[in-house]
Amino acid sequence: KEGEWLDMSDSAPEFFGYKNKEELKKVRIPDYYKNPADREEYARQIENQGFTKDFAVNMLRKDGTVINTLITSVPIKNKKGKVIAFQGSIRDITAQKETEKALNRERDLLTALIDNSPDNIYFKDKKSRFIRISKNHIEKFGIKDPKEAIGKTDFDFFSEEHANEAYE
Repeated sequence: KEGEWLDMSDSAPEFFGYKNKEELKKVRIPDYYKNPADREEYARQIENQGFTKDFAVNMLRKDGTVINTLITSVPIKNKKGKVIAFQGSIRDITAQKETEKALNRERDLLTALIDNSPDNIYFKDKKSRFIRISKNHIEKFGIKDPKEAIGKTDFDFFSEEHANEAYE
């Protein structure tokens, strides 16, 4: 029947927080999706592309905790071409998502510091090109937006003498 497990890896019960395969098989697959619309989008991708690759979806463990996952799967069809099952893998990317959140938080703090500091703050790459400058620094460059400095060097804003000195 639709939504039932046919078979699974030995690690699937632990992944979803169950003791064994029999316990896990009692839960219909659609019930693992935190958002039912994600299951519909998954089915749409299979129908349109014939497979899914790294389909991002939040799934639920037995205890209700959310697992951020990537699903890669292909349909299994009968002789008439009707989809009868799906074969694939589910990868837990919860730790990766938490790391991304932490990095975004750090980036936001750095941006707030740079944008609100009275100091001229800038970052350059190894070729001395600006990769970020503070809003306070734009007056010195005679530009309106810090993004206008990205990819440029001191040679674009200052005398050759000053630029050479800064480059050295």
